[in-house]
Amino acid sequence: MMPLERYKKLKEYLSEENPILLDVISQYEALDKIGHKIGFISPSETYTSHISWWPMISMLGTFSAGKSTFINHYIGKNIQESGNQACR
Repeated sequence: MMPLERYKKLKEYLSEENPILLDVISQYEALDKIGHKIGFISPSETYTSHISWWPMISMLGTFSAGKSTFINHYIGKNIQESGNQACR
């Protein structure tokens, strides 16, 4: 799949699924231009097919260490149940 076609499909998908990630695409397009210019990737390639660009964060910690509290505070919403007992 050519870069322009891939970007079009990603933009369509993200518009529906996660619009906040649309801003990331322009950064990948800029990275592609650099990669093409210095020969790291061919003109028919795009870094979006080489680099996983979905954000992934892992939270590790012992029981009742504040993982859920941190996530809720960072996001600014209570999306993860928290407490001093095990939560489901």
